[in-house]
Amino acid sequence: MLLLILYIVIIGVLVAVFRFYNTAQIAVDPSRYGSDCKIAATCGDLVGVNCRAEVDGPYYYVRKGSGEIVSTCGGACMTGCTNCPPKEWTCRP
Repeated sequence: MLLLILYIVIIGVLVAVFRFYNTAQIAVDPSRYGSDCKIAATCGDLVGVNCRAEVDGPYYYVRKGSGEIVSTCGGACMTGCTNCPPKEWTCRP
């Protein structure tokens, strides 16, 4: 019984550490790109930031950590965009 409790505690700690580490790795503040922006997805070293692309707002692909914009897509593409999504974005939706 004591072993089972210890196992459950260890699993709980590992889950908490993983969640914290995962959040820390993203390290992108979506409000930096606009007040209506939210993190929509992650893929490798990139984070997808949706600034209401569904109503013609931009969708940014940014680097984790630095927040550097790699590509701007979404509604911003009405004037023409290239590299959407960027070649580094290898994940499927």
